[in-house]
Amino acid sequence: MAPFNKNKTKSFNFCKDSTKIINSYKKRKSALIVTSNKKILDVAKLISLCYVNNKMQFILDKNLLFHEFVLHKIKKLHKDKTVKDHGDSISITGKDVNALKIYTSWKNIQKNKPDIKDELEYAIRSIKKENYSQVYLVYPKANDFKRHIPVYVDELKNKAYVIKAIPYSLRSTIR
Repeated sequence: MAPFNKNKTKSFNFCKDSTKIINSYKKRKSALIVTSNKKILDVAKLISLCYVNNKMQFILDKNLLFHEFVLHKIKKLHKDKTVKDHGDSISITGKDVNALKIYTSWKNIQKNKPDIKDELEYAIRSIKKENYSQVYLVYPKANDFKRHIPVYVDELKNKAYVIKAIPYSLRSTIR
């Protein structure tokens, strides 16, 4: 057995708030579990997010999950390019390639009457202020939304740009 070396021991910081949260959960106390902006242990953060009013609740953000799914697929497909997650969007840049901006949203799109006003504002801003020439608005594929929809904007008629509403399925790829 190796001799004790105090220089190689890891330190442990006791987190009072994390301990309260974990113990309240373990003992099924009806105590209110609240987190603040303090840094707490990941397990305590997870408990505080899922354990509400002495009951386990699990809420998923479908927009975030869809964004992460699309991001993961794009990163896998474009290993030779720079793929960045900007939180509200994804960008793809590379050598000898036009920069591409992608906005994701989990909503049902109808081909004849797409409700994409908010996302279109983001696309216009990306073309005007961020100098992207291609912007894709990505939505889940639906029965009435199986092919991309080109979008034309009057205020951008003097610019070279591409805006498309793209249906994305579990097998889709953006190339």
